[in-house]
Amino acid sequence: WRPGEAWSFLTTPSGEAIVDIGATQDLIGIEALGEFEKILAKIGLKPIKVDAPLTIPSGIGGQAKAIGVVLLPISPGGCAGVLEVTVLAEPIPPLLSVGFLDFLLSTISLPENTIHFDKLKCTLPLKRLATGHRSINLFQWQNGESFPVPDELKTKYQLNDQAFDAMSPSAYTKK
Repeated sequence: WRPGEAWSFLTTPSGEAIVDIGATQDLIGIEALGEFEKILAKIGLKPIKVDAPLTIPSGIGGQAKAIGVVLLPISPGGCAGVLEVTVLAEPIPPLLSVGFLDFLLSTISLPENTIHFDKLKCTLPLKRLATGHRSINLFQWQNGESFPVPDELKTKYQLNDQAFDAMSPSAYTKK
């Protein structure tokens, strides 16, 4: 490790993200994104790279290099949602920000090791990692079901109704 270089000692089980109430933005390293792409492909889905402003994160072991933004189709507890996440060049595990948790009206119970998303009307188990961090499974979608695209994302990024379907050739139409 050299000063100014980003590093990470955190690893997560495949398909999981760290619930990080200290994170101010949703982040994922390029390697973890590759793993997520494999998981999504197995359930007939894909992420979408979009043209969105990059915000350079700090506080994750040094300054990280943001290389893009993707929309991830997620389904915690089987409930469909889309996470706009900044992709980093460094090996950073997926981090769910306080903004994401706030948006879903989340309640975390550490004694019960659960997280409740009031907006989704579901409660999920938190997995306690060796570091003490907690993670959740993001992908509980049933393969073959059409993944709903939120109207606001259809408008913002000109997405079509099959945008996240793996077989859809061109989901992002904004030039």
